[in-house]
Amino acid sequence: MNINNKKIAIVTLGGNDGILSLTKEIQKRGHVCDIISSAEYKNDSQYDIFLNILLKYDLIYFRVLANKTFSQKLLNDLKAHDKIIVNSNYLKEMELSSKVFQMKLAQSIGVQVPNFKEFLFKDINIEEIKKFTKLPAILKASIGIAGRSVYLITSESDLNTIEFNFDKKCVIQDFIAYKRDLRVFVINGKIWGVMERRPGDGDFKANISQGGSGHVVEDTSLVGKAEELIKNLDPIFKVEIAGYDFLETKAGDLFFLEINANPGWKGLDTALNTKTAVPVADYIESLF
Repeated sequence: MNINNKKIAIVTLGGNDGILSLTKEIQKRGHVCDIISSAEYKNDSQYDIFLNILLKYDLIYFRVLANKTFSQKLLNDLKAHDKIIVNSNYLKEMELSSKVFQMKLAQSIGVQVPNFKEFLFKDINIEEIKKFTKLPAILKASIGIAGRSVYLITSESDLNTIEFNFDKKCVIQDFIAYKRDLRVFVINGKIWGVMERRPGDGDFKANISQGGSGHVVEDTSLVGKAEELIKNLDPIFKVEIAGYDFLETKAGDLFFLEINANPGWKGLDTALNTKTAVPVADYIESLF
């Protein structure tokens, strides 16, 4: 099959180093590849404009959709025009962006997750947190990316420094004194790379976008544990290009934290001395 000169759209909230490297890799192979910011089409009234733009492409790779209320309709309309969709389940399952939904799914198949409870931000106070778990605890927005809106709560003063969006949902979960924070990058159900993420000085978040650093994982048994978990998790999430986050406890257990349909890979490439854009482009081309 001739796969030359295909038109590919990457739907996200904006460009980053990973997406820009993927765009260049796809263009180098003779295809058109454009980044479409879904933030410009977040209102229902802009749906037809957004759809007509996407219909110009042969394949659409979804990373972040600003308005998921019309995601199922968008998926149906694109499929009706025989468009190839990457991360289609991210559109089909509206709740897939929710960390609570993700943890409940993982928990339903026996994967370990931190003890958690969902609240409205407006209902959060230190006494409610103490009723549920001991301090320190983790407080984070139910929907969020890149480690934003994640807080370590050690006392009431920590709550006072947070600017709450009171109508939004949040999650309180146990703080796990972990040995390693792992990012597992998966392409079509197969692990491409595993790295350990270490927080910057004075921080508890190991996200690369928040100042953390990536490091090679040389423990083959740990990688094997991750592979077994992905075999179980991939069929329920069905997100073809994704970053899975786990915590390894001092006892060697792996706790699932979340799946990210919008993973960066600059840190992964630096840590593993690789070019993740290449296998991602390979996968995209294999769909034609």
